[in-house]
Amino acid sequence: MNISVQKFRIGRKTGITLSIIAILIIAIVVVNQLTPRPFVAIFRALISTQENAVNVGPYAEQIIDVKVSDVISIPVEGLPDAQITMYTFGVESDKPKPLILFIHGGGWTVGTAKQVGSFSKLLTSEGYVVASLDYSLAPEYRYPAPIQQAAAAIHYLQTHAEEYNADPAKLFIGGNSAGAQISSQLGAMITNPTLEQQVGVNLDIPAANVKGLLLLNGVYDFDTVARDNFPGFRKYAWSYTGQKDYENYSRLDELSTVKNITSEYPATFITAGDADPLEPQTYEMDAVLRAKGVDVTSVYWTGSGNKLPHDYIYQLQTEPAQIAYEEVVKFLNDKSQP
Repeated sequence: MNISVQKFRIGRKTGITLSIIAILIIAIVVVNQLTPRPFVAIFRALISTQENAVNVGPYAEQIIDVKVSDVISIPVEGLPDAQITMYTFGVESDKPKPLILFIHGGGWTVGTAKQVGSFSKLLTSEGYVVASLDYSLAPEYRYPAPIQQAAAAIHYLQTHAEEYNADPAKLFIGGNSAGAQISSQLGAMITNPTLEQQVGVNLDIPAANVKGLLLLNGVYDFDTVARDNFPGFRKYAWSYTGQKDYENYSRLDELSTVKNITSEYPATFITAGDADPLEPQTYEMDAVLRAKGVDVTSVYWTGSGNKLPHDYIYQLQTEPAQIAYEEVVKFLNDKSQP
């Protein structure tokens, strides 16, 4: 009799435990249908453990003497300050160096300038002054917050270039993933006044001052990106737009750079890995650019069998990343010429 009672109690405890677990699972599923925040929180927890997203491989010696500034805060009306970190290198000379505004990726929801700092240092070591932007992340701050903060950073660089021995008339804008999307949109706004007016953010820079864009595995068409099945993309887009069914977001066309390119769009370097789900986005962007007569430099690996993932160019211990990086440098040097 006692054995039966004990078995009943154990069975009852097990049943209660399983019921609690089931309720928690249901609750998590329900919450995930109502907000992207749990997904973003998990993503941030994973990414926060990664202090450096870049393996510089054989370039390690090249970045040792690069100087890194303290974080510079730039006020933005109605938003937290935009923050930039300045990277400088070499003996000061009478000849100002070209500028690069670099914007990190992370699905608009995670990431920091520091995590891609080694890549900023590497670009700096090639004879450039680099400003790496930290923008406010979604879902806490939605579109167009990063555009507003990038605009503030661009204005700061245009008005403070001399302090860094930089040339404000030779600015490049670039980034990876979400940073590439932001960069591509900035390029369109600078060369398409209609889009700039539609977004409602004044970038306050002559189009002639932007010498080129560096677009590393970005998103350029929100109408077609869903078919690429990039892991978690719907949650990222939901976070950034504030709308779960982001395809119906009223400002979606502003985010789709392919819809806003004119023949005046800046010269563009563009690349993606052959195993990156977003590779079709890069091909689509490339085709539209060329159709508009834009100067395009591209590096692709389709059919190579290299199986290069998203952000492959940050793995500079590999030969494909080295090849792509050297093409970036050639592009920058060529477009920096008078």
